Amino acid sequence: MIKTNFYLKDSQGWNPQKKKKQKTHNITPVVLHVHYQNQRGRIYSGYSSKPSNWNFENQRYKTTKAVPNAIRLNERLNHIRSTAEAVYLDYLRANDNKAPAPAVFKEKLQIALNMKAETDLDLFSFFQQVIDHKIYDLGERSKRNSDVPTFEVTLQCLKEYASTKRVRVDFDTIDLDFYHNWKKYLLDDLGLKKNTAGTRIKRLKSVLARATAAGINKNLMYTDPGFKVLAEEVENIYLNEKELEALTDLPLNEHLSVIRDLFLCLAWTGQREGDLYQIRPGNIHNGTLQIKQTKTGTRTSVPVHQEVERILHKYNGVLPQRAQQYINRALKTIGAELQKKVKGDKDFSLMASHTGRRSFATNMILRGYTALEVMSATGHKTEREFYKYLKMSPTEMGSKMRMAFKNEVTLRKVN
Repeated sequence: MIKTNFYLKDSQGWNPQKKKKQKTHNITPVVLHVHYQNQRGRIYSGYSSKPSNWNFENQRYKTTKAVPNAIRLNERLNHIRSTAEAVYLDYLRANDNKAPAPAVFKEKLQIALNMKAETDLDLFSFFQQVIDHKIYDLGERSKRNSDVPTFEVTLQCLKEYASTKRVRVDFDTIDLDFYHNWKKYLLDDLGLKKNTAGTRIKRLKSVLARATAAGINKNLMYTDPGFKVLAEEVENIYLNEKELEALTDLPLNEHLSVIRDLFLCLAWTGQREGDLYQIRPGNIHNGTLQIKQTKTGTRTSVPVHQEVERILHKYNGVLPQRAQQYINRALKTIGAELQKKVKGDKDFSLMASHTGRRSFATNMILRGYTALEVMSATGHKTEREFYKYLKMSPTEMGSKMRMAFKNEVTLRKVN
């Protein structure tokens, strides 16, 4: 179901009761507002009106001497409205009842009203529109639009591939031959790691899927099972609670101490680096940190560890802000220092900001909490994704199982 209506642009700020404070003679654009399936958009009608000539009750031109052609203008607005509804229904029928993105709907309506010429976008042009949020909003789930740079790098990589190999890259050339040649270019020519190359492929497939949904791309070879995203297991570490304690006591200079404190906040809350600065007194209620995660919009709740309380008190409730790249570089140095203090074969030079989140998940499982309990703190939505974070060694897993068996025997004796 689609709802449409016309309004003067920013008319909500025009109050007829306060005419002396408002200029009613300014020409203001008439805008069509559309609402459907939790989507909304605004489309300029091509018409304008003075606020004094606009009927705010029925959102049409007043039929007065000041607007001699009001009837014709209102008929035109009715035509725009009915055309918008028809374009929406046509799109649903052609796309398995899937609603269009607002920008796609706007473009199709403008074409239907002869306000815009229908043009064929090539892959690179469409890709750029995705990046510019002209087709789909990449940042709807993330205020930081953290995925946008990887789209930009992928587009540049495709352009360089086309130029270097002297081949045409467009919607109709995307097939398995292209896939294998581009994969070879990413891995061999550029020397990218498998997961990095996989991200490039993933972003391309995402753009192709969006172009297909918008009715621009008809080539579905990117959906072939052979056109797969590359991935490999990487060596990730976590810090157990004894190692976190050793890290806390590690003598560091002032700059590295700040990074250590930021890392410990992540390691004792299980949050992503992007939500680090939501760890503040204003989000703590009854000893529990409650935040809405930036990346997924998931609301999480986690008890505030005493170490987090100590760090917040140290900085008067406001954590020092540092760039993620700086944090990760500094953690390599901190890891090297920790390596000198902690015996074992764990490579602490692999520490990164995400190691904190991984440490929290693993340590809480080792403490005996269930996966669902820990997921409520980390914000993971599926156990499949959550279990990727667990980095328990066989010895630690065996210790956890022995504890479980011991508790089981104790319960039997009680019963």
